[in-house]
Amino acid sequence: MKPIRMIAPLLVLLLFISACKKSDNATVPETIKPGYFSLTLLSDDMKMMHELKSNTYDFGDLKASKEFYFLLTNGGDQGIFDVQLSMDNNSFNISPGDIEFLPGGLFIYNEENIGLIPLLTLGITHGINLNGVGYDSMLSMGQHSSILTITGKTLEGEDTISIKSEFVFSAFARCMDIKLYSDSLLINLENPDAYVSSFQGWLRGYFVSRSSMISAVNTGNVSITIYQVVGLNQYNPITLEPNDSLYINTMPSVWENIKYAIDGDGTISDQSRIELVNNGKGYFILASHY
Repeated sequence: MKPIRMIAPLLVLLLFISACKKSDNATVPETIKPGYFSLTLLSDDMKMMHELKSNTYDFGDLKASKEFYFLLTNGGDQGIFDVQLSMDNNSFNISPGDIEFLPGGLFIYNEENIGLIPLLTLGITHGINLNGVGYDSMLSMGQHSSILTITGKTLEGEDTISIKSEFVFSAFARCMDIKLYSDSLLINLENPDAYVSSFQGWLRGYFVSRSSMISAVNTGNVSITIYQVVGLNQYNPITLEPNDSLYINTMPSVWENIKYAIDGDGTISDQSRIELVNNGKGYFILASHY
């Protein structure tokens, strides 16, 4: 089990002071509320906070695997114990999966109850391993969702009761893909004719006739820019929206390798078709062979 990462007690006070509006001489409330779960989304820089007012949240476009961070808090007065967390979609992962105890709001009135707030990590796998090393399975293009179920036990009066909250998270998976044609013949991107050494490493090469008209169709669901690469320079960039097509180039009359780049602004692609290099772009070589 991964260790639980915590936020300092100062952050606990920031979250609860405005809600409780407790003055220096406030007393314990007459009605003690059972514990209940509350989630607060942290921004990418881990500074800004956004408390979820609804049990549904859409992360928007997802161009590759990404992790999101939440604070799990107890909005009630009584503590919550035996907390369990789970997702119903294998591409969505929550960590940690269990938490021993969440202090309640009473800690504001009783310094002995001050605790630390667990930091949850929600990772969505889309093409890249969440640890940043190597590639993983891709989500299909379009909307995906998963339900986060959080259960635990708290006190209601003198009785121990079970509580459960469900939060629905969704994201729209973007994928970069193209189809290449030599005249009307579809080029099989998964079966290159050769591998060619370049600044970007060994790139896939495809043989085409010198007289061929080369066209490309954007079959992904993200805008892409295709341009010719000579050395470290870029030439003739053209942006294609999904389903758009264009003629890339008429092959020269002499034998020559021509290198092209496909830029989807960080969007993942199927590595069996468009292999991304370290700069996040895909490359291919067209070679006239007769």
